[in-house]
Amino acid sequence: DQGRNKMAAPTLEPINSIFEYPQIHCLNEAKHGMAKDFLKAQQDGDFTKKLESDCDEQLLIVIPFNTVAKVHSLIIEGPSNGPSKIKLFSNHQSFDFTDAESKPAIQEITLSADQIKEGSGKSIPVSFVKFQNCHTLIIFVSANQSNAETTVISKLVVMGQLIKVEGVRPDPNAPKHTRVSAADFV
Repeated sequence: DQGRNKMAAPTLEPINSIFEYPQIHCLNEAKHGMAKDFLKAQQDGDFTKKLESDCDEQLLIVIPFNTVAKVHSLIIEGPSNGPSKIKLFSNHQSFDFTDAESKPAIQEITLSADQIKEGSGKSIPVSFVKFQNCHTLIIFVSANQSNAETTVISKLVVMGQLIKVEGVRPDPNAPKHTRVSAADFV
């Protein structure tokens, strides 16, 4: 019926452009600043960098956003020692391994080798209703596919929607990031 308003499906896009890159941090990364460099390179279209854990398989990646977003799904890729178990948290100001292991996760996901196969671009759905008002996403990688000593992530894309907040103007001092289309991530 042409007279009716049809509700359009939400437009999902990579929201890596809203990452607050200077504030990103990762516990147990092989080299200090590696997660920040890895994610920034991907936003700039460079998919050659990887994120690797240091002394064991665990990684705790804290990604603040420069605006509020709805998180819909993740694209995570890695080699044979890519992530196999992740816990997702949101909107915590400070977070460490003790918190990740003791606090209830918003969602726990077991990843198959097929889901994270490099070059697959497979979307890993998150509990969309639980990530409606997200300003920080925390990803705790607790295990990897091959029980190797370290975990490697070769791609990490957060898919979702930006939330437009009435009466709030963008921060003119917020970092400006190049827009990257979904096609650049798949």
